[in-house]
Amino acid sequence: MIISKTIIYPLYNIMIFTKPLYDTIFTILSQEKGHSIQSLQKAVNKEEKISLPNFYKIIDQLLEKQILTKEKGEIRLHSAWIISFLELAENIKQHYLNDNTIAIDLKEGEQKIFYASWLIDLDNIRANILSNLGNIHGKNESSYIYNSHPSHILGMQETESVNFKNLWKQTQKIYFLIGNESPLDLYGADLLRMQWPEVLCNNKTKFLKEGYFVNIIGDYILEVMTPQILTQYFKTFFDNTKKIKDFTPELFQQIFKMKANCKLTFRRNKKDAEMFKKEIKKYFT
Repeated sequence: MIISKTIIYPLYNIMIFTKPLYDTIFTILSQEKGHSIQSLQKAVNKEEKISLPNFYKIIDQLLEKQILTKEKGEIRLHSAWIISFLELAENIKQHYLNDNTIAIDLKEGEQKIFYASWLIDLDNIRANILSNLGNIHGKNESSYIYNSHPSHILGMQETESVNFKNLWKQTQKIYFLIGNESPLDLYGADLLRMQWPEVLCNNKTKFLKEGYFVNIIGDYILEVMTPQILTQYFKTFFDNTKKIKDFTPELFQQIFKMKANCKLTFRRNKKDAEMFKKEIKKYFT
């Protein structure tokens, strides 16, 4: 397969945006056209603290790579990079968002079941389905989420943040309900709340208290019941972590890489979806 230079160009340069500081710079310039270096640094410092000399070094690096350009004293995204980036994005859209390998337009009452040997692999399937659902059905719908615990944001913070940042853009609103109120649950809720405000912990819900995750968009429902062994490992962390300083994310992350029979159920059921949405939303009113 031949990969054109127009694909390599943005692909090579976009890798730097996996770092929070670069991502912040890119986000600011994508939303506000033109900044002086001083005003850009001031805006960046609200999210990521950095000295002016170090900031100059990063800007020089981005100018050299032709990701940024300087025009009339203002820093902007380079037009050539934007064009190449859009070409890359269109290719990704055609091959992934329009990909029918996971068909999401189910008939009423229809369901599909997906299996994986690791929770981290099952989560890739979940993210793929949610992205497609949001892209196709999210415009006029809110997203309703219940998690027994906020395990994903604690164990896979970067990928989970990206997943829900995209969902936030695609759907009208996100209602995120967590079914426990331990210190670690509250901490996970705070991490989620940094991206959108509608996150609550409540240990009196009717949902299962352990090992259960459900997402609803429109009439579509995604449900995951984690295997008992993984559920118990998660529970041990949430039950025994009394102070956040004692939480060890590296150990927690390993649960997602433990081999187990993981299953995701994806179905379309208007009656059940409305019941779930009603039960979740009542805690936010």
